[in-house]
Amino acid sequence: MRVQVTKLRNALALLEPVVPRKTTLPILTNVKLSHGKAIAADLELYVTVTIDNDLEGECLLPFADVSKLLKTVPGAEELEIKQEGGKIELVWSTGKATFDLKPLEDFPGQPKEPQAIKVIVQGERLVSTMKAMLPYASKEENRPVLTGVNVNLLGDHIDVAAADGFRLGLKALPIAIKPTDTINHIVIPAHAVEVLHHLWSKAPRLKEKADSFIEAIMPAPELSLQFNTQALQAEFDGVVLVAKLIEGSYPNYMQLVPTGNDNVVQLYAPDLEQALKRVMLPAKKGSGIVRFQWSDNILCLKSKDEETSSVEASLPCQVEKPGKIALKINYVWDYVKGKDSLLRIETKDEKSPAVFKYGQAPTVVVMPMAVSW
Repeated sequence: MRVQVTKLRNALALLEPVVPRKTTLPILTNVKLSHGKAIAADLELYVTVTIDNDLEGECLLPFADVSKLLKTVPGAEELEIKQEGGKIELVWSTGKATFDLKPLEDFPGQPKEPQAIKVIVQGERLVSTMKAMLPYASKEENRPVLTGVNVNLLGDHIDVAAADGFRLGLKALPIAIKPTDTINHIVIPAHAVEVLHHLWSKAPRLKEKADSFIEAIMPAPELSLQFNTQALQAEFDGVVLVAKLIEGSYPNYMQLVPTGNDNVVQLYAPDLEQALKRVMLPAKKGSGIVRFQWSDNILCLKSKDEETSSVEASLPCQVEKPGKIALKINYVWDYVKGKDSLLRIETKDEKSPAVFKYGQAPTVVVMPMAVSW
């Protein structure tokens, strides 16, 4: 088997987040080369990346060792891969490397295509939205369904959501996927979303036929999806990801979205970010809570520690009536940081959730904290 170093190196870089660093199945630390494709798998994912359709042959390569090696070999070199006497040898013009040969039959087989629902969607919008939901997915394994990103099939559109019991991220997308009698939603594991976003943003997109160079290198807009209740397959431009889904019913998140929020605060996100920095230290030393109180177009933030220290910070805002609410400062900080224009906070009262809105970003609902005022 002969392959250009750059092509193999790029394929391994795409597969890096799939290959487990620690595993009870050592065979998974290898990458399979099979008839022009590079394949990596863990217990939940199976990812195939096309290297060169003209390549023949199959073998397993130790991912970590070969990835480090190829960083030192010129990209234009042609690499010859030979198998002999229980060893696999990589040869280029100025050197060679030898590794133990692992049996191909020990590597996981390709999963069956999940064929219940098939659809082609606008990939950039869907993948970026699912990625944006990851901060709101739970890290606790006691409720597995909350550790993933939920995609609710509503016919003419979908809802993408994630929640951890304290926060909810939600965004509706104009992507038409009809539910079936047995499938009205899927929950995609957080790791699968991370890997799909990595592949989507890093994989080369040179089309076979393009009207111009700009069109050839622009991200492909289409993502082919196939899924049933157990697995999802996503495919684009020579990349195929198959992921196990999280089974179970997702909570009715719409019950968490408050209605009748008539108390609205509008302000610039950078102003709020700076104010949060000022009150961060006492909040972290204390209960992690920041109190929001507003009137007369001024928002006052206040935090205090478990002893006697407290810090206040004021900033301009637009409000129609006074209000107040207490929130976990880390949740607000996670949402605000990096945003650079107008932010909207909607509330009903201090006992109801706060709703954060910013441009085209997901709507985020944050549960209030009970405090003494």
